[in-house]
Amino acid sequence: MKTRTNVDARNREKDFLARAGALAWALPTDSWLYEDDCLVVVSKPAGMSVSGSEHDLLSRVRIILDFQAKSTEGLGAPIHLDRDVSGVVALAASKQANASMSRQVQQHALSWTFVVAVSCSFDLAPRGQRDVGVIRDRNGLMRASRGKSDKRVHLDYQVQSRQGDRYLIEVRCADGPRAIRAVLASMGIAVAGDVVFKGPEASRLLLHAKQLTLLHPRHEGVVTYQAPEPWAFHAWMHRQQRAEQLDTSSLAQALKEAACKRFSLCARGLEAFRHVHGEAEGLRGLDIEWYGNHAVVWVEEQTCDRAVDGLLAVLGEWEPAGIYLKKRPKQASRASDGQGAPLVFSHAVRGQNTPEPFSILEDGLEYLVDLGQGLSTGLFLDMRRNRAWVRQNSHGAEVLNLFSYTCSFTVAAAAGGAKRTVSVDISKRSLEVGDRNLLKNGLKSPNHEFVCDDVRRWVERANRHPHRFDMIIFDPPSFGTSRWGRFSVMRDYESLVSLTMRLLRDGGWLLACTNHRAVRMGKLQGWLQSAASAAGCRWTVLERASADLDFPVGLEGEPHLKAFRCRVAWK
Repeated sequence: MKTRTNVDARNREKDFLARAGALAWALPTDSWLYEDDCLVVVSKPAGMSVSGSEHDLLSRVRIILDFQAKSTEGLGAPIHLDRDVSGVVALAASKQANASMSRQVQQHALSWTFVVAVSCSFDLAPRGQRDVGVIRDRNGLMRASRGKSDKRVHLDYQVQSRQGDRYLIEVRCADGPRAIRAVLASMGIAVAGDVVFKGPEASRLLLHAKQLTLLHPRHEGVVTYQAPEPWAFHAWMHRQQRAEQLDTSSLAQALKEAACKRFSLCARGLEAFRHVHGEAEGLRGLDIEWYGNHAVVWVEEQTCDRAVDGLLAVLGEWEPAGIYLKKRPKQASRASDGQGAPLVFSHAVRGQNTPEPFSILEDGLEYLVDLGQGLSTGLFLDMRRNRAWVRQNSHGAEVLNLFSYTCSFTVAAAAGGAKRTVSVDISKRSLEVGDRNLLKNGLKSPNHEFVCDDVRRWVERANRHPHRFDMIIFDPPSFGTSRWGRFSVMRDYESLVSLTMRLLRDGGWLLACTNHRAVRMGKLQGWLQSAASAAGCRWTVLERASADLDFPVGLEGEPHLKAFRCRVAWK
């Protein structure tokens, strides 16, 4: 097998950081609030730990200081802020500062001011206070207690603005964000995005450390640092759920925050990943992916030209070599009927065109992509982890890849040492790309067969003279049309996957997937269990197969990609 040479992880990270503008993926430049020989003060994005995890805030600040040839000896994080809470954090830049700030934490000498977006069913008084007893549950979360409590928590609040039943309030509480959430819940006030206390839906927990006051470690004078609340607060208050509703400043902030969440993917050398994943990040109607130095933007068909132009201008600040634009039709079935073509630009709408097609590198394997061809690009990035799983589990196996598209799973299986693969798809062009993918990776062999056919027809014929496989990938489109009929996930998935199961050997694996919006994980699991019963088999393993971190799950907990890895046993 021929693959490009991979350098080690540290060198890949250095190579990435050497690019112009790469540090913005580690931490937005406007997050850097203050720096001297004792302190580094930054505005931490939500979803990032201060310390104790890979690519946490502390490690990212160290990366930036190293890049600037500044000392990081003694850099520490004595002050904690919850992972899901954004806001101002002070890091110690020396051992002496670390000791001073640790003492202040122990003596409760720090003073925080928080901004919280909340909803309540009654008219909230302009200002108020509350003193509540709290206990910690077995998960370490604080909850108000009417009986014996671990401690008393005092909270002061003041309303900053109101939009109907939504309020933006300023809160002072010495016991931090978890105590704030518990006390507000005891008052019948729900924090937006708070899953624990069943707050209203939001793209994140809308709790932000707006201000931090402490004693400066060197001169011991009182110093105060502030970080304005992020764009998501204003968007939630004004019910702006769609990307096109945001002004350019908010959109620019949103893209920076999304980039920070993907830093670990960039640093490990991935050439293709999703930068923005729409609704899960409060940007409904917008997806952005990078393929090398080119960006691909998906918007909805009804998005006005002015909003698209504003988006492209903001994305242009990231200096892509070119930007491709694709508009999704209102009805997903239109794309399968070939009616989506007018919504796709075959050339870059900004910057330079790519050589079509060209290859990108993923885990040492090359895959061809074509950014101007159809609503897809030739590679589904949400399947990255599943490709890795197929590669790890296909040694010596016979693998059937149904609805194979450009055969990325076939390439992964062949790279993993599969004895034989069969790829079935209705599109001859897609199969030809799959054949080229094998060739590019030095994996082309007579043992890898391509079949251009309607998948249901092929599976029905295969069941008449069954040849059993060790692994089957079943990833149909939401809708499909061929001269033999139409396919719909909602109507046909269960019956077709049941027929497909009959082609598995005892102990064989089925990777069953769909990204149809109307199919939830529970429904897909039910289909798979019913299909197994109809096929006369049972599952010994039925486990979720999640996408990588560039496809985050929204707070409602339902992923974009629904997938299960199932191991069959014949009764």
